[in-house]
Amino acid sequence: DEVDARRIAYIAQCFSALGFPIAEARARAFILYAYEVAESLLTTQGTAAQKKERSALLQRLVTTRLA
Repeated sequence: DEVDARRIAYIAQCFSALGFPIAEARARAFILYAYEVAESLLTTQGTAAQKKERSALLQRLVTTRLA
């Protein structure tokens, strides 16, 4: 879908601006976007605390530089 592609491209630009190589920025953008879509569809999965934990983990995963 074109809207999804534009959203992912925007997020990739943000990761690129943070200094991630473009291929990695695109992959991180896809992971972040897929997480957001999944969370919006699976609203009844987990408690508020579990959702907060998932969000915190995702934040660490997409912002931590790979070795």
